[in-house]
Amino acid sequence: MWGGFIVGAIRVAVAGGTGQTGKEVVRYLSSVENIQLVGVVARTLAGKSMSVVLPELRHEVRIFPDLDELCAQSRPHILVDFTPYEAARRHFYKCLALRINPVIGSTGFSDADAADFSRACSEAALGGALISNFSFGSLVVKQAAKLLAAVLPDTTIVETYPPSKPRQPSGTSVQLARSLHHLLPAAQNIPIHTIRVTGAVPHQEIRFGGLGETVTIAHEVTDRICFGPGVALAVKNIARFKSLVTELENLI
Repeated sequence: MWGGFIVGAIRVAVAGGTGQTGKEVVRYLSSVENIQLVGVVARTLAGKSMSVVLPELRHEVRIFPDLDELCAQSRPHILVDFTPYEAARRHFYKCLALRINPVIGSTGFSDADAADFSRACSEAALGGALISNFSFGSLVVKQAAKLLAAVLPDTTIVETYPPSKPRQPSGTSVQLARSLHHLLPAAQNIPIHTIRVTGAVPHQEIRFGGLGETVTIAHEVTDRICFGPGVALAVKNIARFKSLVTELENLI
């Protein structure tokens, strides 16, 4: 028996909710007050309940094969998306057409994609988010890196992931390099060194060099549940915007 809508709650659906990151986001959001999970979009296990994936869930969350079927039965206010690039892109525009706020955690988008999304959000006067990393640890690293780049401008990024991470370099590293790029003298490009090795956990290092000294700051993800609080922050705040948000700090 699927539950009805909870009055006053933010109704949220998660696309890609059976994947490695998506299921941890579902796990976290299911415990957040004033957020009601109304469905998951995934080809895997479509028609079943997320309790098949997460037996500890207190409420039944149905898995739908596509966004159209989800909206026909359990229309959300917000769609959180951790699907591959092409699916996430389609979902973004469909959400705007349906007046659903899209919150995209998928990576692989170019600057041109982001510009198109920004223009579409502004034309629709509807807030959307395109954020490559929702962890608060990554946010703190980025803020510290901006301070260091101003005084130690010789900067490089080193990332380590297991071989299952397909994109090289990762979306997180690319976005970090973009954020630091304009702070450096002559706006030089920041090299990204990529390591893929079995057994590794996601790990980012930003190394800064100056005259006679170096500083390294690092961030390591040991559990994807760390993305949950940042996603919840986006879910609770994105409706305040009428444009595209690309930085987690803008939602605080």
